[in-house]
Amino acid sequence: MQTPFDTLAKVLIDGCLAPECRVDLEALASSEPLYADAVIDPPRDPRALLERGLLGRIGTERCVIEAFARVVSVEDVDRCMARASLLRAAGRGRALWVISPGVARSVIAEWSLRESALWGRGVFVSRVQRAPRLIVLPRLPRTRETLLLRLMGRSRVLRAAISDARALPEGAWERGFILRALLRVREDLARMTGSEAEREEFIMRYQEVAAWADQLMASVRAEGEARGEARGEARGEARGEARGEADALRTVLVARGFAIREDVERRIRACSDVSTLRVWIARSVTAASIDAVFDGES
Repeated sequence: MQTPFDTLAKVLIDGCLAPECRVDLEALASSEPLYADAVIDPPRDPRALLERGLLGRIGTERCVIEAFARVVSVEDVDRCMARASLLRAAGRGRALWVISPGVARSVIAEWSLRESALWGRGVFVSRVQRAPRLIVLPRLPRTRETLLLRLMGRSRVLRAAISDARALPEGAWERGFILRALLRVREDLARMTGSEAEREEFIMRYQEVAAWADQLMASVRAEGEARGEARGEARGEARGEARGEADALRTVLVARGFAIREDVERRIRACSDVSTLRVWIARSVTAASIDAVFDGES
């Protein structure tokens, strides 16, 4: 079952690393249907990644990242190690990073892991080269460097990370894809399948994330409308309102990771109907492609 956690973790990993690295999400580890969450191939020059916090530092080497919604077990890590071994056998050898929302004491004991002075608090490693590396989210320091990883946490860790993300300055490099992740989580909560107990668990866990997504969307639209109203003083109220909606639409498209092609920009500029622009904004939150925003497909 694809859950909001799966979506959130993968969008955060991809958003942080993909601008600089090759990131394969749900990478096939063998001819059998056996997948790794994220397989990372770093760039030749990793310096840009060093400015992207702890997750960026992880992406400076060839690695597999496996994120878990519950405290990871020895059996979970064994399965991750099997996938990493298959990738190694296929010539894609790399380190294994496992992300756990709680202290995985059995894993730490099984692999004789120790908290790393090099990586910092919350990161557990071994002297054995091929041993897994474990990130225990509640142990991470509450800093901007760890923010993206802490957003994969739960309970107080997730609440603190949401608070920290809200406080990011305007223009922060993280803001765009964090919004994209939040919109995707809200979408997944609305349509997720599975047992009623599983659905209730994830709805409770991510209801604050969904509420924040709604607030951000409202903020984006308010900012766009304010810009439109300012323009409207000189260019006519209706035209100014339309321009505000167009600005909000562009913001959501960019947050979703869609490139605004020239033909799309021309279509947005040519539209002066506020109701049509609002329909496009609503579609842009869940559309599978940028063309679906304007064609009404999902």
